[in-house]
Amino acid sequence: MLLYSTRLTVTKEFSREALIRLVEEWNRSTPYRENLIPDFTWHGEENIRYGNDRLWLEIATVPRKPVTAVRYEKQDGLGRIWNTDYIVDHGRQQLVIQLDRTYTDGALRESLAFSTPHFISLLIDHGYLAPDGPLPVQRTPLDVGEAKLPLLQPLLADPGKCALPLVYISRRRDGRPAFDPLLLGSKLKGAAHLIMADAKVPAGLLQRAGLAETGGAVGLYLPHGRRTFPYRPGDRDGTALLERTARAVLDYGNARVIPEELTWNGAKQAILDARSRDQEKARCLAEKELKEAEKEVQDYIAAFDDDQKRLQEQNRELIRQLQSLQQENQGLRRRLDRQGREPVLFLGDEMEFYPGEIREMILDAVEDTLTKGCRPGSRRYDVLKDILQNNPHEHIRAQREETLKQLFKGYRTLTPLLRQALKEMGITITGTGKHYRLTYYGDERYKDTLSKTGSDHREGMNNVRQILNKMM
Repeated sequence: MLLYSTRLTVTKEFSREALIRLVEEWNRSTPYRENLIPDFTWHGEENIRYGNDRLWLEIATVPRKPVTAVRYEKQDGLGRIWNTDYIVDHGRQQLVIQLDRTYTDGALRESLAFSTPHFISLLIDHGYLAPDGPLPVQRTPLDVGEAKLPLLQPLLADPGKCALPLVYISRRRDGRPAFDPLLLGSKLKGAAHLIMADAKVPAGLLQRAGLAETGGAVGLYLPHGRRTFPYRPGDRDGTALLERTARAVLDYGNARVIPEELTWNGAKQAILDARSRDQEKARCLAEKELKEAEKEVQDYIAAFDDDQKRLQEQNRELIRQLQSLQQENQGLRRRLDRQGREPVLFLGDEMEFYPGEIREMILDAVEDTLTKGCRPGSRRYDVLKDILQNNPHEHIRAQREETLKQLFKGYRTLTPLLRQALKEMGITITGTGKHYRLTYYGDERYKDTLSKTGSDHREGMNNVRQILNKMM
């Protein structure tokens, strides 16, 4: 699953050596020692791999082209495989960064939580990112006073003048934003420009410049239009608004088409193609020069054919990965297209804790009614069946139920793995007495308790039922 994708313009100083030295610095500076590749020391090699099967980094250079590709892959304790790619076309000064996550058999498929690559902060700190139009690429909001409004006005009228989208964070009546803008900046660094107006700028001037959002709302300015995310007072710390804004920006970035040559699979395919062409030339030359040495020619052809077979197998695997990514991008584009369709229902005042939560609950209810309360052949049965067939239903609650049953089987105490899995489901764990206190996405309406030590074999399944009935 593609989690983060961005395309940035770099300075001329960002050479192949500068890229790899910065990757070395990123590896050395990681605060998580389990992510460190200790033998990563580059000595100018064009193609090399470091690490082991569970944690590795590979550098690939495309022959006769100014393209360098770096992939970092790790498998964590939950069985998830994380890939981070850095692809640079030094000639066109283009950098593509992508983060995706795949799974091994039996890995938990619940959380979408992840951190934006710290590598972007290093690019900013070293001054390797060129401006995006008239705006610098930074991880903190651009503070706009009256003097800067003329700079923003043409960008708001035509957001396509910048490659990255614009995110405007308006202020509430008390003059403060609805959430911490620095936190949003850390989630969207390299993916969007954050804008905040000085509290002293009159609202009328902001609206005439094109910044229409007020009262803590957030505006997302895209080339094909503007989206507004309102602030609701019930969202006390603005967490729901922040997450909704971040998800919309990341979905937009993931749906943008990246040229094949600026992806890891594209770079590896170019290397294979170049190697195949070189071998074909070598084969023709060998056949011409070694006509009289038939045995040597036949031995060479046999070795060449074996190598070609291996290259073809690698090529088929790369094509399969490429098709998977293309299908994922098509799904993201279809999701963006569906935003303009007339919905069957309109949402009320409840904010979603994660994307698709309310839709999943409605589809669960429709499916339950269809299977238990409708007679086949009736009008109600046909309408409900049509709704299920035309709306993607991921059965998230059922998936989480199976996951919780695995986690709580034979429950005796709260292990680090169980604590991390509950946290990724949105469940906060606190408490210092005999019981832990569980709160769902920080909402005090949905809370429960969990004994610190299991008393019998039934307690784990009882905990599962309590969490499902109260929170999901």
